[in-house]
Amino acid sequence: MDASLKQIVETYRRKLSERNIELKHARTELTKRSKLLEIQNHELRTLSARLLCAEDQERRRISRELHDSLGQKLVLLAFDLGKVRSMAKESDTGISEAISHIQKDVKSLGTEVRTISYLLHPPLLDEMGLLVALRCYVDGFQERSRISVSLRLPNQMKRLPQGLEITIFRIAQECLTNVYRHSGSATASLELRCLLGGGISMVISDRGRGIPSQKVRQIAGRSCSGVGLRGIEERARLYGGYVEILSGRSGTAVRIVVPGVGGTTNG
Repeated sequence: MDASLKQIVETYRRKLSERNIELKHARTELTKRSKLLEIQNHELRTLSARLLCAEDQERRRISRELHDSLGQKLVLLAFDLGKVRSMAKESDTGISEAISHIQKDVKSLGTEVRTISYLLHPPLLDEMGLLVALRCYVDGFQERSRISVSLRLPNQMKRLPQGLEITIFRIAQECLTNVYRHSGSATASLELRCLLGGGISMVISDRGRGIPSQKVRQIAGRSCSGVGLRGIEERARLYGGYVEILSGRSGTAVRIVVPGVGGTTNG
């Protein structure tokens, strides 16, 4: 090998060695950044979980105050108005009728307070579990929205962790609210199933106008700005779950799967 060729080979080897060193440094830096990103994502998920937990706790607190304080005061006010109306009957029929109208308004307000209290945090969720709470919520939703909901639930299911029961209930609540606000559908369905291995699957569907395909792609790419849909995905991810959205001219179906949570069913 002549001197010029040997020099070329040595130069190539030196450059190759330098390139390998650069690549090694780049891989080391990439590993560091990946670990940092993983830590930041974990911190973000932890913060998100705390925020959702704080939100649910605040809902529970406000719900209890509405029911125990304002609700009881409205009951007492209606009772006092009844006594005043009885006394007014003998002296002034006009006053008696006016009080009767006020009584009706107070009772209506009391009903609204109880409804808001329940929507904020249903006490049945803590006392009787997810299945009973979902049945009660769907009954009230149908009455308020005039949307007929087909409800399919397991015959039996073990109690899930409290946070997970709240999560599934909130997702169902948000999805049905979206049906009412956006779909224009007269019907909807909610199906909750226990999967092999202890997972939970829930599908909420309607026969409405559907979601525009562009927005479905945005949702899939997590670039959608909708707080409700983002909240649904965030709640599911906290328990290792995921959300699928299928939408077209025949309606929309939202499927939520949370694996390995320990629920069992006999139906």
